[in-house]
Amino acid sequence: TIAMVYGESQIGKTASLKEYARRNNQGQTVYVLMPASAGVQSMMRAIAEACHISSRACFENLRNRVLRYLDDTKLLILDEVHEAFVSYQKQATVKCMSVLRQLQEQTQCGLVLCGTNVFRSQIERGEFAQSLKQLRKRGIWELQLENTPSPTDVDLIYRHHKLGKPSGEAAALVKGITAEHGLGKFTKFMFRAAQVATSRRERFQWKHFVEVVGASTLMREMPKS
Repeated sequence: TIAMVYGESQIGKTASLKEYARRNNQGQTVYVLMPASAGVQSMMRAIAEACHISSRACFENLRNRVLRYLDDTKLLILDEVHEAFVSYQKQATVKCMSVLRQLQEQTQCGLVLCGTNVFRSQIERGEFAQSLKQLRKRGIWELQLENTPSPTDVDLIYRHHKLGKPSGEAAALVKGITAEHGLGKFTKFMFRAAQVATSRRERFQWKHFVEVVGASTLMREMPKS
C-alpha cells in the first residue's frame, strides 16, 4: 500500500528513514532522496540509481527497468517529496505523483512518501489537490509528526552520549535549541561538544555542550565589518 509521512524540517524524518533502510536492506528496501526542484525525469533517474540500475537511458527505458525490479516484496521510500511541488515546471508535480502511483499499482510494492508539511498542504489544499486526489485515496496510512522533538526523543540522545539530564543553563539551551531548530542543530552541537571533550581527554559533560553553544552564539553576534 501507500503511506505518507509529514513533518517539520529537522524533526528526524530523513535520519529515521535512512536507518530503517539500513536495517532492512536485504534487497527489499529502496531509499530515494527526491532531487531538488524535481522533474519526472530527474526523479526517475534517482529511483533507478537507488535500484542499482544505470541511469544512462531514456525515461521510458528507465521506468520499464524499475518496473521489472520492483515487486510485492520491495519497499520504495521517497524522501523530501515536497521538492516535486517547488519545481520550475508546474505540471511536473502531477507527473511525478502519477508516475509514483502507477509504479505502486503495477508492481504492488510498498510505497512511503515523506516530506515537510508543505507536502501535506499541497496535496490537501494546493493548486493540484484535485489532480492528486487519486494518489491520496490509495494511501491508507498517514502520519503527522509533531512539530518539536518529544522529551523522550531528546532523552535518547542524552543516553547515547552517556549523559544525565541537563540542569540550569544546559537545560535552558537544550529546550530553546530543540524548540526552535529541531533535532538537527541539537545533535550537531552534541557531536561537536563530544569532540571537544575527546580532544581534551576529558569525560563528556554538559559543560562542553554549553561551551560549544556559547562559542556559536559569539560567532553569530560578532559585529559585521
